[in-house]
Amino acid sequence: MRNNTGLGYATQALFYTPLMLLLGLFPTLLANEYNGFVYEIENNTITITGYKGPGGAIVLPSEIDSFPVTSVGRRAFMGHSQRGHDRMITSVTFPEGITSVGREAFRDNHSMTDVYIPASLTSITRPAFGRNRGIMNFHIHEDNPEFRSIDGVWFTRDMKELRHFPQGRGGSYTIPDGVERIRDEAFRFNDNIEAIHIPDSVTWIGKQAFRGCEKLTELVLPENLDSLVRAGRHFMGCTNLQRMVIPDGITQLPQHSFRDCTNLEEVILPRNLERMSQSAFRNCTSLVQIIIPENFKAFSGGNTFDGCENLQGILFLGDAPKVSGSDHFPDGVTIFRTADAAGWPEPGELWMGRPTAIFEP
Repeated sequence: MRNNTGLGYATQALFYTPLMLLLGLFPTLLANEYNGFVYEIENNTITITGYKGPGGAIVLPSEIDSFPVTSVGRRAFMGHSQRGHDRMITSVTFPEGITSVGREAFRDNHSMTDVYIPASLTSITRPAFGRNRGIMNFHIHEDNPEFRSIDGVWFTRDMKELRHFPQGRGGSYTIPDGVERIRDEAFRFNDNIEAIHIPDSVTWIGKQAFRGCEKLTELVLPENLDSLVRAGRHFMGCTNLQRMVIPDGITQLPQHSFRDCTNLEEVILPRNLERMSQSAFRNCTSLVQIIIPENFKAFSGGNTFDGCENLQGILFLGDAPKVSGSDHFPDGVTIFRTADAAGWPEPGELWMGRPTAIFEP
């Protein structure tokens, strides 16, 4: 009996001793709470990882129990302004001393209207404020070395990049001269904006930059634009765009670029376009015809014009392009080509399952 008891105590000691050591060495495994802010301590600094407070205009603490608050973790405040939620956040003020905010930290806070960013906050992982359809202003301290706000719009300090346009803003907006880049998701899901004027200084547009801007009717791309990021979806779901002229500096049209632009009636493709990727114009149901430039070389990924149920003709000005993937062209479309182009079947024969014909101006 004594041996069994001794063995039991020894077994318990072997189990609990490493556990107690583990908890002592790694206190970040235990979440704490202060005035509704859930946090973890690591290396004598605090990361806010969640929120259980009453909402409203929240001000993050600069320190807790003498430990400085230096960061907000991934998805820490996500979803706290959704309809029916009892902790709706209307604004957030970060304290001086905080240095970083994680990915999607404040996503889906639709009641949030204002964000106050101090000089110390220089690392904000996108999209930290994604899908916040109520934001009207980003207020950035004038001494912040990385960012600045002009009329509530968020830019890099040097004004070379527009990072985030407030999603609650509507009407018309003119991007300042000198801006060169429009950041990934900069206008994404702004369903209020109607017109955006882009200066000639812009040469680069990031992925999903204008995705879901449902009321956008006026958007003219600058002549100097030469890069649409390959991840694509730049104008996807802009359901009120009717006409688009793509500058000649663009050589590749990324995936899903104009997908679900259901009112798009006319597209002028760039003369130097060489390739279109997957679903570039998928479900553009108002598109009736389109001209493919002479230098075009390849379709890739499939479904380029799939779902374009009213597309009647595609005119190719050059030789037959290479095709990978499937379902590029809808039923009922005719492929037109010039008489002297190479690689095409005889008129009347099928190409990629669609009838062909010689274009006669």
